Amino acid sequence: MVKYFWLTLFALVILAGCAKDIVLGGDTELVGVYNAFFYYTEDYGSSTAKTIKVKLNWNFLSDKAFNYSVDNEDPFTDPDNSVCDVSSGDYSRTTVNDITFSKVVAGVGSVCDESTLVNGTFSYKTVSDTIEIEHYLPEQSLNFLIKLVRVNQ
Repeated sequence: MVKYFWLTLFALVILAGCAKDIVLGGDTELVGVYNAFFYYTEDYGSSTAKTIKVKLNWNFLSDKAFNYSVDNEDPFTDPDNSVCDVSSGDYSRTTVNDITFSKVVAGVGSVCDESTLVNGTFSYKTVSDTIEIEHYLPEQSLNFLIKLVRVNQ
């Protein structure tokens, strides 16, 4: 009986250690419309850090494609933001903790700073009913944090 306890405990420890390396299939559970709250911080970690806040209308169109637009009418959105609308982009999740955005295209006519585009590999986690994706670029002292809340359909 004791032998089975230790064997079970050992198996659980191995599984827990490998959980972040699980390769995922499609992301159809993400497909839908979200209210997204985007925080773009320059000089991240310093006393002079400046955070721009923007509300986005985010769409995961399929298990591979997404787009979003800035909601300039929402009071959450800083009026002096330079965040780009995204007319198209691809995404994939290869592990439980990461989501990668690629082939991101700024919206036509969008006057913006392309460094604000959601592009690259972000950490991914779910907190309550919110999806949080975050990306820190230490060489540029930039941090992106996006909190997505699904819109009821």
